[in-house]
Amino acid sequence: MQQQFILTHPSFENVKQAAQCIVNKMDEEGFRPNRIVALARGGAVLGVVLSHKLNVPVTIVSYSSKKGKGDDRNHDNALPEIGGENVLIVDDLTDSGHSMAEVSAWYSTDDRSVRTATMYAKEGAVFQSNYFWHWLPKNSPFIHFPWEVN
Repeated sequence: MQQQFILTHPSFENVKQAAQCIVNKMDEEGFRPNRIVALARGGAVLGVVLSHKLNVPVTIVSYSSKKGKGDDRNHDNALPEIGGENVLIVDDLTDSGHSMAEVSAWYSTDDRSVRTATMYAKEGAVFQSNYFWHWLPKNSPFIHFPWEVN
């Protein structure tokens, strides 16, 4: 079995590539958001890049599920009301999938179409995004994004 190369240190150029990949996939499906909701902290950069590419407003929310593997500290977990019939929810990585599932459920209504997008989607997550740039196996190494300071 051939080992898959995993880009563990994506650059800002890779973020732009991921955003274009997501836009291309949305175009194939015929989905165009008129609002982006980006999950801070990781999804903020991708959300802003997509906002520029699609010329739609972005709302950055501070949210992290208490059930998942994300850092559930430093988040107020308050999800604001938003406008928009077509909403794209964005994060950098779907790890456990709990945050994306909870935010997606919050914004889904009978009169709103909600889709989700991430740079990386991980095997075994409880929720998988509609659009993603790269697929990660369950045991993949940690992804170090360029905006993280450690």
